[in-house]
Amino acid sequence: MLAPELHDAADVFAQAVTRPLLRTQAVLAVDGLADQLLAGKVVGSRAALHQARLILADPDDVSAIEVDPVNLALDYVERRMNEILNSSG
Repeated sequence: MLAPELHDAADVFAQAVTRPLLRTQAVLAVDGLADQLLAGKVVGSRAALHQARLILADPDDVSAIEVDPVNLALDYVERRMNEILNSSG
């Protein structure tokens, strides 16, 4: 259920990012994470989450306010992934 929501909301999460390249990278990173979640790939999901965080960690002249919505979404996804993994293990 989480992955389709991510696909639907990827653009919304990144809409505050004014640099077009960073916005595109953020959307692609969130979509990539959603793809890995849909495929049920735990390792791939973790790698995609890490990649998304790397993209957002070094925005040269982008304010934190622009990337905060994406970071908050990633925090939520990570919590949900951990909850799901802990409940099944």
